[in-house]
Amino acid sequence: MGEYRHTGGHHVHAKKAFEGHINYDPKKGFSISNEYMKSLGIDHLKVTSTQRRLFGELAKSGKPNTLKEHTRIAVESLVSGGEGKLTYNQARNIVSKSLKSLKAANVKTPTTIPWNS
Repeated sequence: MGEYRHTGGHHVHAKKAFEGHINYDPKKGFSISNEYMKSLGIDHLKVTSTQRRLFGELAKSGKPNTLKEHTRIAVESLVSGGEGKLTYNQARNIVSKSLKSLKAANVKTPTTIPWNS
């Protein structure tokens, strides 16, 4: 886990959500490597598919586009991709590290709802 430029893999908070944000650099975005996901039994494709579905639901709901909603989606997506192998608490722990990284970069709000602009 760490900055995307070192780990590759999956941005825990969807990088598309922060495109154009003055303080966001996707290369520094918090990510988990494909190898680490595999070791935890996380299916990267399923995580991304769940993210797309949940962001679509957020867009249709009319709820505000907040970092809180994006954090919820990140947790639910990891749990879904873990297919019973990753607990909710494990996912929350990973996502909290991503959230700390965003806050340290002074990224407090998303710029868009990914795949729904």
